[in-house]
Amino acid sequence: VKLMQEHVFDGFDLDWEYPAYRGGSPHDKNNFVSLVKELKKEFNNHRFILSAAVGVASETIDNGYDVPALAENLDFINLMTYDRHGPWKNLTGHHAAIRPKPEEVGNQRKLNFEWVVSRWMELGAPAEKLVLGLASYGRTFTLLSSSKAGLGAPITGPGLRGPYTREPGLLAYYEICSSTEGWTKTVNSNVGAPYASKGNQWVGYDDMESITMKSQWGKSLGLAGAMLWEIETDDFHGVCGQGKFPILNTINNIWRRGGPVVVTPTAERTGSTTTTFTYPSPSITTPTTTATATHEATQGCRDNGYIRDKRNCRKFYRCYQTSEGWSKAALYCPGVWFSTPRVYTVTGHKLYPSVASFLNRDVSPVPSTLHGSR
Repeated sequence: VKLMQEHVFDGFDLDWEYPAYRGGSPHDKNNFVSLVKELKKEFNNHRFILSAAVGVASETIDNGYDVPALAENLDFINLMTYDRHGPWKNLTGHHAAIRPKPEEVGNQRKLNFEWVVSRWMELGAPAEKLVLGLASYGRTFTLLSSSKAGLGAPITGPGLRGPYTREPGLLAYYEICSSTEGWTKTVNSNVGAPYASKGNQWVGYDDMESITMKSQWGKSLGLAGAMLWEIETDDFHGVCGQGKFPILNTINNIWRRGGPVVVTPTAERTGSTTTTFTYPSPSITTPTTTATATHEATQGCRDNGYIRDKRNCRKFYRCYQTSEGWSKAALYCPGVWFSTPRVYTVTGHKLYPSVASFLNRDVSPVPSTLHGSR
């Protein structure tokens, strides 16, 4: 409270990733509620806002959050509806799809905005407290073959590092909009956002048109608003001729200023290749099927820690225990190999004493079942 008063903050945002996971206890589901209640009680005396950024994976929601209790005590619930797909998968895919593709089945149908918002509302979160997470970065892949460059194409790993972000598998919007001229750009009507490819490089991202559509969709559901992850990956210098902070300004235009109701994008210049596309109309239809927690195959998990992938030396798993038993999340070592005897990651002749130190040093991969790019 003293810190917020000193800096004239509006409030405080909790970012626990995630209760009951990553070395936590199953009791953390209740512990999180206790923490929120304690903070809220004191914050009410000072009229501070209390919010929390929350996970959106099925397991994370069901095992980590007492949704009715959180909804009662939080002013806003910030849904991290991004990083739903990435190089930790073996195929290309958009990390922030608005709805599932028809061919997707099972848990694949939960990796999108519609399912996440629907699930949180089913469990008791009111629309007026839900904040839609939007992204100003793209997830990139290196294709196995440049001749197969659609959604679901096989990959060999993450895409090349950007000149400024320097993280394999990720590009800031300003890196994308300034360097993809001549790329083939496509928009899938279900994903509702563009992806582009050239040679063996592939990127799925959001632009001003897709951000407009997603924002209109969120407004039509009566959601509280939108948040952006993250400001530093927007085009803050205006290098792409769309003004400074084009993604953030688009969000503000829709949510704060009313904005246009209909999106009518023109074909985007892509050098030698121009792809014409149409964005889907916003939909307020969300799934109503009750979801149950599921686990990845847990073969090889006997304790908390890391195990290797038997078929891919660049892949490994983080084993963790849940209330339903063992589960594991896939992680990826771009450009290096995972070594089991001493839990080292190896690159050239250099050894890094632990997986954690390697991850902090070079890249922050995000497990598909333990979402969190924040």
